[in-house]
Amino acid sequence: MGDAGGYNVFVKGNYTNNHGNVDIGYGSSKGNIAVGGNVTLNGGSGNCSAGSAVVGGAVNGSFDNGYSDNSDNAVDFDATFKTLEQTSRSLAEVTPNGTVELGGWTSEIVFKGNDHELNVFTLTVDEFNALRGDNQQLCFNFDVPENSMCIVNIIGEGSISLNNNAQSHISGATITNGTANNKDIIFNVPDAEHVEIGRSMGSLIAVNADVTNGSNGAGDHFEGTLICKNYEGYNEFGATPVDEENVNTIVPPSSTEDEDNSDNNDGEEENTDDNDGGDTDGDEDNGGEDNTGDNDGGDSDGDEENGGEEENTGDNDSDEDNGDEEGNSGNNDNTPDVPTTPDTPTTPDTPTTPDIPTTPD
Repeated sequence: MGDAGGYNVFVKGNYTNNHGNVDIGYGSSKGNIAVGGNVTLNGGSGNCSAGSAVVGGAVNGSFDNGYSDNSDNAVDFDATFKTLEQTSRSLAEVTPNGTVELGGWTSEIVFKGNDHELNVFTLTVDEFNALRGDNQQLCFNFDVPENSMCIVNIIGEGSISLNNNAQSHISGATITNGTANNKDIIFNVPDAEHVEIGRSMGSLIAVNADVTNGSNGAGDHFEGTLICKNYEGYNEFGATPVDEENVNTIVPPSSTEDEDNSDNNDGEEENTDDNDGGDTDGDEDNGGEDNTGDNDGGDSDGDEENGGEEENTGDNDSDEDNGDEEGNSGNNDNTPDVPTTPDTPTTPDTPTTPDIPTTPD
């Protein structure tokens, strides 16, 4: 999740909170906030109590513990959101193994799963909106084994309301302020342009969405991690960040995948180097010595190391005399043979004909 790990609020653009003095945390536990753009707190009169704060733009308001202006680029928002977008799309591609349906009353959406480790639910924006209907109230009920992780993928462009203004549950337990079970739920919305949130329901990854909390206006407490493009609303936020380790288990970090791919590419380059080396070092490693033995040019490393090749070239004495030049001239066997014409002075040996005077004997 890049630099987003450990933050309860991670916003690429602007963060506007109209709740007056707002906490990020619960009780003595303080949460952390990072905003790439501007922060406006209650029109400028508000204060935010947070563990740590990083703000890339202007601050209109104040932070209890001050904030970092990110001048050192300690948080790389652009790079991190590229990573988060890849993570979000990878989560959306995980095969679903659970079902989604309406509960006993029309404002309850039930997610049923049987896996003791990971339960995945996938539906489109239109399908979710059809379940949501026009009900003024909404709650989520995760009917899954205790301590299992749940991912709800809501895919497609458009707008959705996750404003769960009624109490939600997981494995029979209430999902509320400060409860650790918030870390076991991720709502992943990779494409929607607008998402409305309410009270605690786990974490929300909505990298391309403007997130609001305008309908309640009562300062709903959102306990998990919020990751979005821009935020404006009245929420307080908690100190229970998304379980990054679990996310990385489900979807390995994209940077690691890129490194692995680059390593594989490097390996391919090494293979090509080996192939080139096989061509330039000569045919020592290949049985092709016999094939190139007919061409002395292939023996540019010297015939002395090639053993039997000397025997093959021994038919031409000029090979021994020419030494290394053999490799250059040996490409044309006719050129070394032409000098043998001067050897034809062996014709003077034909004076053996005078020996026929032996006939007088």
